[in-house]
Amino acid sequence: GHSSWIRAVAVTPDGRQILSGSEDKTLILWDVGTGEALRTFSGHTDWVNAVAITPDGRQALSGSGDSTLRLWDLTTGRELRTFTGHSDWVKAVAITPDGQHGLSGGADGTLRLWDLGSGQLLRTFSNLGGSVAAVTITPDGRTIIAGGWDGRVRLWRVPGGLLA
Repeated sequence: GHSSWIRAVAVTPDGRQILSGSEDKTLILWDVGTGEALRTFSGHTDWVNAVAITPDGRQALSGSGDSTLRLWDLTTGRELRTFTGHSDWVKAVAITPDGQHGLSGGADGTLRLWDLGSGQLLRTFSNLGGSVAAVTITPDGRTIIAGGWDGRVRLWRVPGGLLA
């Protein structure tokens, strides 16, 4: 498996595979039934701090200490896209319920909303009071929740959804 600490894990929607991200700068896709490593994903140049899997189980998003996010094809292991824009570590990632957009939280104190298909940065949320350590999106796609190193949990309600 990994040669260093595991910093993030996610499970596919069918529960058959687990994706882990590590300080060894890689992600590994595991078969839950056998414990076998199915493939290794390489490309980040620093620790992998966060992982999320799309609702259809076909792709994964990772965030790293190299200040990037990367979108991966879970079937082939191929890197599909790199997202740049954070000025410090990416600490947390989430994917919208429709699987079309990714949300990242960084040590730079911002949340960023990305179009996974095009790689375009759609929105930046700032003035968060410090580093963002955790993010999630409600199942209806209308609320972002972020936790920070300042000990606070913040919610943003977006009446029409994140892209309205």
